[in-house]
Amino acid sequence: MEPSGEAYDATQIDLCFTGMPNHEWHPAALLKVLVDCSNTSTFLTMRRFPSSLQRHIATTSAAARLSELHFDVDELMRSVFRPAYVGAAIRLLTRGAYDLSNDNPFPDPLIEYAAMVVDEVGSPESGVSYSGYLRSLESGQAIRLMGRRVAGWMQEATLRDILGWKLPSVEDWPSLPQCDTSAVGSESQWLADRFLLTYPADWHTQSLHTEYRWARGEIQSPVPDSIIRLRSIANDRLNALIAERAVIGDPSKLGAVQSSAVDALLTGQFEQAVALFQGAMLVSPSDWARNGMAFSLIPTDPDAAAEMFGDLLGSYDDALVFANMAAIARIQGSMERAHDYAKKGLVSLEKERNQKCFLWGFEDDQPVLMTDFSLRDYLRVVLSW
Repeated sequence: MEPSGEAYDATQIDLCFTGMPNHEWHPAALLKVLVDCSNTSTFLTMRRFPSSLQRHIATTSAAARLSELHFDVDELMRSVFRPAYVGAAIRLLTRGAYDLSNDNPFPDPLIEYAAMVVDEVGSPESGVSYSGYLRSLESGQAIRLMGRRVAGWMQEATLRDILGWKLPSVEDWPSLPQCDTSAVGSESQWLADRFLLTYPADWHTQSLHTEYRWARGEIQSPVPDSIIRLRSIANDRLNALIAERAVIGDPSKLGAVQSSAVDALLTGQFEQAVALFQGAMLVSPSDWARNGMAFSLIPTDPDAAAEMFGDLLGSYDDALVFANMAAIARIQGSMERAHDYAKKGLVSLEKERNQKCFLWGFEDDQPVLMTDFSLRDYLRVVLSW
């Protein structure tokens, strides 16, 4: 809850703040600027700040405001937001390699990097899409080494260079340290979770534990109490979540990625959502992350999404995969294929199962994210298209 008594909604709070970050901004909006910076490499446009100058001023201003409130911005960028940053960097570097190999135009500063990446991971096969090229690299050691080097650079680079996406020179690339994991301070993860994630069920377990200890007065927050109390969590809800985690385990790492990706998709930041799942893939490859990445690609690259969903058939959730392939077929202009996928989805859907899912609906033939829709009902709706 917020002090006003209204339910806490991180996305709605973020949308209330425009212009350049200042002292009046809510910490959730300030943190979201750093999230967007991590998800969006310097050659892509951030939602609020279209020019490179605006981007630079906004990110440094947000970092300064958060530091004044005693948030550990260094740890937030180097650890809490690192997986998304590494995912965005991989997409930037491999995109350069793909464009170079296909004689596509791309920013001049990437030319040397592109050639280096081609040397390290190889060029794409003739006719393959960018997403297909990236997918072909996922299981290889070269792409993982690239990710470890980006992570290693983040551990030793200045905060200014990280915020400005000033990557190391090609000459320094081979000597970069490699980093697989880094410990994340419980307080920084807690503060990021409690302000950025609307639902406590998406928090990391350590954040729930830190919240519990803070609520009991066992620890003090590094940020002023006036800031912490911008949001409150009911004790009974907190206790129930902690107990549930103790019984069924910790799904929070996936939940945090999904929550941030949904926020990005709701505001049209499709590339950022893809980068989040790309980062998750680098940390722990899984069909869940591939499904999320393919889902995020549907509005902007349906052909690549279709390839990825095709690979997921038989190994993930066929009913859900068919539902997403139906949405892709509609975007591609084939209602006949959409109907066929819906029929296959209904056949593969267990009779007693009717869970709510994230799915793509349509308004004026444009995809619109639906966040809590019955899978069975969706497949039936597709048959009416």
